[in-house]
Amino acid sequence: MISKILSVLVVDDELPIREELKLFDWESRGTVLVGDVSNGVKALSFCEEYTPDIVITDITMPLMDGITLTRELKLRYPQVQIILLTCHSDFNYVREALHLGALDYLVKVTLEDNELDAALSKARMIIEKEKIYKDRFHDEQRWKQSQLIRQYLNNELLDEKALILELELLGLCLEFPIRIIRLQLSGDKNNRLFVNREIQGLLYKLQGSLKSPFTWIPIGVGEYLCFSPTNIIELETLIHQMKYLINFLNKEVEKSLSYLTNEVGIYVIISEPIDSVNSITSEILEMASWKKQKFYNNKEKVIVGKAPYISNIKDQNICEIETELRKVQREKDKLLIFFRKDFIEWFTKKMIEPLEVKEFILRWVIEWLSNDEFESIPGLTQRILDSSTLSEMVLVIIHAIETKSGVKKPYRTEIQQATKLIHERISEPITLAVIADEVSMSPNYISRLFREEVGTTFNDYLTQVRMEQAIFLLKNTNMKVYEVAENVGIPSYRYFSTLFRKWTGKTPTEYKKG
Repeated sequence: MISKILSVLVVDDELPIREELKLFDWESRGTVLVGDVSNGVKALSFCEEYTPDIVITDITMPLMDGITLTRELKLRYPQVQIILLTCHSDFNYVREALHLGALDYLVKVTLEDNELDAALSKARMIIEKEKIYKDRFHDEQRWKQSQLIRQYLNNELLDEKALILELELLGLCLEFPIRIIRLQLSGDKNNRLFVNREIQGLLYKLQGSLKSPFTWIPIGVGEYLCFSPTNIIELETLIHQMKYLINFLNKEVEKSLSYLTNEVGIYVIISEPIDSVNSITSEILEMASWKKQKFYNNKEKVIVGKAPYISNIKDQNICEIETELRKVQREKDKLLIFFRKDFIEWFTKKMIEPLEVKEFILRWVIEWLSNDEFESIPGLTQRILDSSTLSEMVLVIIHAIETKSGVKKPYRTEIQQATKLIHERISEPITLAVIADEVSMSPNYISRLFREEVGTTFNDYLTQVRMEQAIFLLKNTNMKVYEVAENVGIPSYRYFSTLFRKWTGKTPTEYKKG
């Protein structure tokens, strides 16, 4: 299988030769002819606009011959592979060109397709070897950069000048003033682990293809840093580029990981301009505090500046909300209204440490539910603790309230159709966008209806159906675990096992054995 389409430029002052090469079946060789020019001057001008992978050039040409062109190409674009076209009388020139770095030569008058095939294959082999070497080199550079910055943030490297020097040796030059850009994943921890691998590959691929001017340095699972000189990219342009990047990453992740149970949010924080290395640590730590703030506001995808203050629960009059909650906890309808409105408004205004909010609601849930009721709602504690936003946590509680009451109103037609499609296509890659298209609604609208009608998110409902089907198959069939995983639309065995254990408290194998 051809891994990459190689681009080819033909350089020859003889029009018949160029026309003959245009008829060559480039496509079947995994190549594409991107241009043909008549001399070396035009070839260099072409390469300034678009640098091909391979240049096939005549040796004797007016204005700039093939020897000079080879020399210039190897100086300016050393990665370009050069194949020479020559006549019998040109062999002395051929030796010189090969010495300068040309890859191979072909004799014009006896040129056969299989000879050109062999030269192109040789060029592909060299290009792919160089790519492997560069990828390994860049991976090593990124790992060293990452380790260096982590050491600095952990106060293991106290000398700021040493940091700058070491980063320069690793190919990262900081030209102050700069802005720090922090790309962050939010959401369920297990989902973040899977998405992080995909995001890391996409970021490196973008960087390797020169489609992105940013060098992203991993500093943790789902956390990347980038340094942007303020004199090169204006803030408005930077914001626009980051929005485009987030949109691109989201689309690629949805295509490759459609089976994930919950969305993993991607957001970017851009610092104020930093004038010296002394401010790097404090600014990076300041940017990290946005993780807590995103629990309350998950809409903004690109953020500039400092995060709002997050308070502790002991600093607030928590008795106020506790009293209001106990007033309505015995009446289902009032309790639902309270969580959907007053509860969200109160905590959003107070901006309390997210973990403390989760601990508060867990204490209330344990007090509110009997032991039997608590055990009848699988994974309730973990789902509360894993909630990445306040709204997501409230949906978990609303689902528990609905489950406790045991009485649910019939869903409207569109939701009935959506749930029917989920059950019918459970083994397929199902996404909110796919279902929304089937029921002729926008993804945002169908998502809101799911919250209102079903009392849970689309993804949570999809996960529930998948896990119920998996439990049934493990109990009642001889299917192997990986076959069950595929049958419920989760092609990743590892992800399925992690999710199943989170849902039931047992691994699929343990559950199957009883």
